[in-house]
Formats: sequence, structure tokens, C-alpha cells
Amino acid sequence: MGRVRSAILSAAEQVLRDDGVDALTMRRLAEAAGVARATLYNHFRRREDVLVAVGAQVVERARQELVAGCPPETVSAAAVAAIADQVAEHPLVAGLRRSSPGSVQGLGVPGAGLVWDGARRSVAALLGSTDAQTELVLRWLASLLVDPGTEADRCAGAALLAGGLAAAQTGDRRSDASDAHGTPRRAPPTV
Repeated sequence: MGRVRSAILSAAEQVLRDDGVDALTMRRLAEAAGVARATLYNHFRRREDVLVAVGAQVVERARQELVAGCPPETVSAAAVAAIADQVAEHPLVAGLRRSSPGSVQGLGVPGAGLVWDGARRSVAALLGSTDAQTELVLRWLASLLVDPGTEADRCAGAALLAGGLAAAQTGDRRSDASDAHGTPRRAPPTV
């Protein structure tokens, strides 16, 4: 990435973290990055393009930080918890949660888009998960954007997800004779 583009994205993250989404205007961003507005527009045509690029950069940075400790051949509660902590405690997300709670909800909307697609690729690569498993993890992570809960809550959720993902990957399925908690089902009483 070029030096100017990097400076623009760093300034955008700082403005978002400090003052929220509403404060991020192209004029304010050009001033914060120390570039002329024409230069800013050479890199980004709209404010939304800046937001998508910042989101993609945050996802990629989180992926790089997590890759070292998460071998893709194993799904562990620690790997899922580490991802959850990255999402819940990221300074940019925390700043947005404080200054613009509504904008944080928009970040976690499932679907197409550079940020969601980048997150999908990162989670799939880190966990070695299928499309359906990745989508499940992403939806849980998106919920943490709005309400991160406590570290203990995230660890418990991560353990549940990791256990389910590991069971699915090894083919360990419950039989139809048990309920969702593994408790054997009883035949209905005959009358």
C-alpha cells in the first residue's frame, strides 16, 4: 500500500476512534491526513469507500495477528476466543461503540461487501471451517460488535462454538436418539 493511502487510512481510523463515524468527512479526513482534498479524492471517491477500506484493513491486521497462534488444521476454543477478543476489544470498534453505536451495528450486517468478505476469508483460513461454519462464527462475532459482553462470556461462547465446529469436522454427530444437549430422548407415553 502506498505511503499516502496508508496515511489517509491511519487518519481515518484515528478520527473514527476519537469522534465517530459522523465526524468523518472528506474535508476532516484530508486535514487529519495532511493531504490536499484533491489527493484524498484520487484515492477515495466517497466517504463510504474510506469506511470500507478501513474495515478491510482492520480485518486484515487482526487476521495477521491471529495467524501465528492459530494453526488452521485445528479448531480450538482458544483460537475462537482470540478472534472474539480481537473483535470485541479492537480500539476502533470500542471507539465507534462509544461515539456512534448505530454505526457499529452496520459493521456487523451479514452479506456481501469487502469487509464481510474479508472477514469470511480470514475466519475460514484461521479455523479451516466450511462456508456454513464460517458464517456461524461470523454472525456470532458480529453480535460482539454491538455487545462484547465479558471476557468470561466470550470464552464460554468460544468454547461452545469450537466444540461444535470440531465435532462437525471430525464427523462426530449426535444420534437422532438424543436432543441438542446429548440427553437421550424418551419415547412419548402411549395412552
